Amino acid sequence: MGKKQMQFTEEPVQVMMLGETKVRIFAPIMTPEEYQKRDEAIHAAIASILKSKMEAAAGA
Repeated sequence: MGKKQMQFTEEPVQVMMLGETKVRIFAPIMTPEEYQKRDEAIHAAIASILKSKMEAAAGA
């Protein structure tokens, strides 16, 4: 099964200047369940990185 295409807001949520270039930032449109799944994946990745660093420090 393929990934569904991410939908984004029609209007930018933030506009910034990067040097002479105007940068428009658009937010993805996600359901609360999609936000929850994304956040859980981020937390798991951070926990894995921290665990690896602690194990490496303990072994050093």
